[in-house]
Amino acid sequence: MPDQGPPPPPVTDPSVLAWLLTIPQSIEDEVSGLIWNLDCNGITIERASAETVRLFCFFADPEIRATEITDLARRFGATASKVSVPDPNWVQRFKETFVAFDAPPFRVVPEWADDIPLKKSETPGASLANRTRLSIRVDPGQAFGTGTHESTKLCLQTLGAVAALLPPSPRTLDLGCGTGILGIAAVKLVNAGVVACDHDPLATASASRHAALNSVRLDVLLMDGCRGLPPGRFDLVFANLMAPFLISRAAEISAVGAPRCRYILAGLLRDEESAVRSAWPQSWTVAATYQGEWTSLLYERP
Repeated sequence: MPDQGPPPPPVTDPSVLAWLLTIPQSIEDEVSGLIWNLDCNGITIERASAETVRLFCFFADPEIRATEITDLARRFGATASKVSVPDPNWVQRFKETFVAFDAPPFRVVPEWADDIPLKKSETPGASLANRTRLSIRVDPGQAFGTGTHESTKLCLQTLGAVAALLPPSPRTLDLGCGTGILGIAAVKLVNAGVVACDHDPLATASASRHAALNSVRLDVLLMDGCRGLPPGRFDLVFANLMAPFLISRAAEISAVGAPRCRYILAGLLRDEESAVRSAWPQSWTVAATYQGEWTSLLYERP
């Protein structure tokens, strides 16, 4: 029998670099939230001991966030190191674990799954009081905002709470729209006319795709913040963004609202709430809602 040479190497998953932090389990949510705010692509968590966990943090380019990650680790008395790990297929992982869920008055449904048909009382002609669930179809991708994150759920639930207080077909801004799920929700619930804007072309493409997926219209714009929009234009503004943006752009965002405009701010942790409140007009009515470590603020412009 002829010599066939050495056997081929075993097939292994492609590997990528990730930042590894080992931290007390008691601060897992806080640290994870701060890492997500650094534009992290994903985090996997493993038990390290009875009291500690390992966070494997994935970025498009780990080097860009090296300073922030090492500073964050030092702040919590941990160390951060780069390690090579199997490449997680985030889209496939999402599809394997994501099932339909309720964020009243909405039901968020993955594109590939069957949904329970709407009840008669939930059809578009029903009153807001009787409409208990409206389906929103989502598909995972590179843009943030498929409804699974606490801040997105807070926005959806706050929209449901204020819907009856909004004018008919409210002029709505979905600022930093990601997949456009919040603007889509506003169209479905209150027949809003929605401008959805984001600085990331991946996000605007995703918002357009999700609008088509849900058979609604969004006016999608690629722009930085809302500097190009006229003042006093909107009756409802979603700003599901990071706290530093909500603070540094407070005057810019607050200017685009018409009288009685409702602003739904999210994407901030509980310990960032006071700093955001300090940056926004002190004379405006504001109410806070919490879910886990996350906060949403509902402002009303006089």
